[in-house]
Amino acid sequence: MEKKGLSKKEVEERITHGDVNGNCDIATKTYKEIVKEHVFTYFNFLNISLAVCVAFVHSYRNMLFLGVVFWNALIGIIQGVRAKKVIDKMNILMESKVKVWRDGEQVLLSTKEVVKDDLVIFESGEQVCADVKVVEGMCEVDESMLTGESDPVAKYPGDTMLSGSHLTSGTVEARVYAVGENNYANTIVKAAKAHKKTKSEIKDSIDKIIKVISMVVLPLGILMFFKQWMVLDLSLKDAVVKTVASMVSMIPDGLVLLASGVMAISIVKLSKENAIVEELFSIESLARVDVLCLDKTGTITEGRMNLEAVISADNGEFEQPLREYVGAARDENATMQAIKKKYEESTVWDVQEVIPFSSKRKWGAIAFDNNENYILGAPEILLGREYELYKERLGNYIEQGRRIVVFGKEEEKIDRESLPEHIMPLAFLVLEDCIRKNAKETLEYFQKQGVSLKLISGDNVDTVMQIAKRAGLSGFHKGIDARTIDSREALEEAAEKYTIFGRTSPEQKKELVQALQRKGHIVGMTGDGVNDVLALKEADCSIVMDSGCDVARKTAKVVLVGSDFSAIPKVLEEGRRAINNLERSATLFLNKTTLAVLILFVFLFLNVAYPLQPIQFTLINAITIGIPAFLLALEPNYDLVTGQFFKKVCKTAVPAGFLSVLNMAIIIGVSKYFSYSETLISTLAVLGVVIANFFLLLYICKPWNRKRMILIGGLIGLFCFLAYWGAEWFMFTRLSMSAKILIAAVAGMDMILYTKVLVRKKGC
Repeated sequence: MEKKGLSKKEVEERITHGDVNGNCDIATKTYKEIVKEHVFTYFNFLNISLAVCVAFVHSYRNMLFLGVVFWNALIGIIQGVRAKKVIDKMNILMESKVKVWRDGEQVLLSTKEVVKDDLVIFESGEQVCADVKVVEGMCEVDESMLTGESDPVAKYPGDTMLSGSHLTSGTVEARVYAVGENNYANTIVKAAKAHKKTKSEIKDSIDKIIKVISMVVLPLGILMFFKQWMVLDLSLKDAVVKTVASMVSMIPDGLVLLASGVMAISIVKLSKENAIVEELFSIESLARVDVLCLDKTGTITEGRMNLEAVISADNGEFEQPLREYVGAARDENATMQAIKKKYEESTVWDVQEVIPFSSKRKWGAIAFDNNENYILGAPEILLGREYELYKERLGNYIEQGRRIVVFGKEEEKIDRESLPEHIMPLAFLVLEDCIRKNAKETLEYFQKQGVSLKLISGDNVDTVMQIAKRAGLSGFHKGIDARTIDSREALEEAAEKYTIFGRTSPEQKKELVQALQRKGHIVGMTGDGVNDVLALKEADCSIVMDSGCDVARKTAKVVLVGSDFSAIPKVLEEGRRAINNLERSATLFLNKTTLAVLILFVFLFLNVAYPLQPIQFTLINAITIGIPAFLLALEPNYDLVTGQFFKKVCKTAVPAGFLSVLNMAIIIGVSKYFSYSETLISTLAVLGVVIANFFLLLYICKPWNRKRMILIGGLIGLFCFLAYWGAEWFMFTRLSMSAKILIAAVAGMDMILYTKVLVRKKGC
C-alpha cells in the first residue's frame, strides 16, 4: 500500500548504504576548534615571541605577562565549551521533526533520520528537509531560498519540491528521492540561517581596533629597539626588556576575551530563562532595538482560537457544507482547528479541487464534484462593499475585537489565481483570540523602556485594535488597514504615525521593517508563522516562539523555548547589561592602548630610556584594568543603550590616556632635574600611570555605590600591598621626600582635571 511506508528492514538497508538525510543544521565548533581558536591567535603568538626575546636575555621575571596569555586562553576555552554545550542542547531541543509513514504507521522523526524512499507528510509552515516528489494532496510552496522569488508555487501529485523551500499552505504526502549530500538541504539551511549577518557594533569596533594595532605594533617595536640599543647605547638586555615592555602594553588582548566572554556568559544565563540565542552578539542587536514589531498571532495572543458564535447570513443551509469543507480542508491553522472543535468533519461529498488557505490571499476554497464550490476567508476580501450590509448584525463582536471569517458559496468554478466576483455569504464565524496571560505586563515593560511597539497582523484592523486595547498596548487607537497604503512614501509615513497595522501581507511586513530602518531605527521583529519569515529575515533582531513553524525558527536569532513572550524583556535586559558594562570595561583597555602608543611615540623622539619594565606593566594591567574590567562586566546595568560604542569609549579612554602620558612627562622632567636614579624614575612612572588609571576607574564607576567603592578601595589596597612587599620583584624603590611631594602634586593635578574638565563634558 502507498501509505504503508518503508519497513524497518528497508530503513536499515538504506542507512547502511548511506542513503540517510543526516544533519542539515549548522554544527557547533568542536572542542579541538575551540582550543585552537583561543590558543593559536595572533596576539598569543606575539606575546609568546616577546616572552622568548625576554628569556633570551635572561630576564625571566619580566615574562610574567605570559600569565595574562594563559588565563585569557583558559577562560576563553571554558566559556567556549560552556557556550557549545548550551547551543548543542538547544539544537536537540529545537531539532526539526517531520511525520513519516513507517510500517503502516505515522511516526515523528528528526529530519536527519529521513531516508531515501520515505513517505513524508509535510504541513503548512514546515521546511522541506529533502528533495521529494508529491504523491498525494496539494500545497503552495515558497521557493525564495532557491529562486529568490517569494511568490508561492502550487504543487500537485507528480511535482517535485526541493529541500530548503517551505510550505505556505496545504498538506501533502511526498516520496523522498534525494537525501544528504545529494540534495540542497545542507547548503540551503545554512543559507537560511546566514541570510542576514548579525549586526554588532561592538564586534566591528573591536575588530577595527585590533586591525590597527596589529599594523603598528611591530614596526614601532622595531624602531624602539634600535633607538634604545643604537642611539641610547643601552645594553642588549636593557634594550630588549624596555622594547618588550612598550609592545606588551599596546596589545589589547584582554578586550577580545572580555567581549566574547561577557556575551557567552549572557547566552548561558538566558538559556536558563528559556531564551536560546543563536549567535554571541545577537543580544546586542535586541538591546539596541528602539522599535519592536510584534506579530499578533502567537506573540500577543496564544496562537489558538475559540469559535464564539456562528451567525447565519440567511442565504441557505450552511452547516452540512461547512462540515464537508472541514472534512476536505487540509489546513491546520488556528481558525480551522477552532471550527473543527464545533463542527464534526464530514466526507460524504467527493472533492474535486482544494485551494489551501493562504495568508497572502486571505482565503481558501474547495470545489466538490456536485458542482458545489465553497470559500472561507476574510469578509472584507471576499465580500468587498457588500460586507457593510452585515456589519450591523456583527457590530457587538466587531467592537469587542473578535475575529470574523465568512463562509460562502460560489456557483462558478473558483480560480486560485483570482477572487470570484460573486460570492454568496452563508455564515459568519466569530472567533476569539486568546491573549497571553503575561502580554500586558510585557508590553508595559517595553513602553516604560522607551521602545516603540508596532502590532502587525493579517487580520481586520478593527479586530487588531481591540486586541491591542485588551492587551494594554498604548496607541491602540492609531490603526490603519495596510491595503490602503499604496506607495513607498505612504508606507514610511504610516510606519512612524501608526501603531496598529491590519490586513498586512507578508511582503508588507518586510517593507514596514525596511521603512523603519530607513528612518534610522533599530528594528526587532517577533513572529512564529510562515507569513512572518520575510520580516524576520529583514529585522535587526528576530525573535520566534519555539511553537512557531519550522522555517521561522531557523530564521530567528533568538528562540523562546516554551513560547514565553515574557522572556523577551530578560533578553533585552541581559543585552543592555552586557553592552553597558562592556563599554565601561573597554574604556580601561583602550586607555591602556592609548597610553602605550603615545608613550612609545614620545620616547622615540626623546633622548631618554623607556622608563617601564614588562613586569611593571603586568602589575598595572592586572590591578587597574584586568580585575576591575572583569568584575564591572558582571554588574547589573539595564540603562538604555545610546550612542556609538567606539565613539563613547574613545571619548573617555583617549583623554585618560593623554593624562597618563602627561603624568609621566612631568615625572620624567622633574626626575631629570633632581637627578633621580633610573629605578626611582621607573617607580614614579608606574605610580603616575596607576594614579591616572584609578581616577579613570573612579569616573567610569559613577554613580558610586558601596560595592564599587569597596572594589576601588580593595584594588588600591592590593596595589599598595604588592608594591611594598613585592618591591624587589617589581623593581620598585623607596620614595624620597621630594619624590613623595612630586607624586602628591601629580595626584592633585589629576583630581583637578577630572573634576573641572573631564567630568563637565557629557559622555567623557
